[in-house]
Amino acid sequence: MDIHNIRQLLKTKTIYDIPMRVTFYARVSSESDEQLNSLGNQIQYYENLIRKNTNWTYVEGYIDEGLSAATTKKRENFHRMVEDGRASLTSSSPRRSPVSPVTPWTPSSTPVNC
Repeated sequence: MDIHNIRQLLKTKTIYDIPMRVTFYARVSSESDEQLNSLGNQIQYYENLIRKNTNWTYVEGYIDEGLSAATTKKRENFHRMVEDGRASLTSSSPRRSPVSPVTPWTPSSTPVNC
């Protein structure tokens, strides 16, 4: 489904009513315990949001740790997400997961529940 079809559907439906593959991008700018707790909370929030919508297919998230917001040059998983999105636009069949596997995020500290 492309953005033009989605725009047409949004005239009569909400974004939550439209079947689509959904992912997320999360990042923090440092590897401090406080920032890693924030990252864990971001991941938990978006995974729960996407998975609870029965019209959406969950696609593993893209996560970058300890990277500045000043530039996207070093955000490897951000660029991978953009490339995967572009690739699925030109693919004849929709992908069920990113082209390049994302390294699973392992928290160095326990995330605080929201």
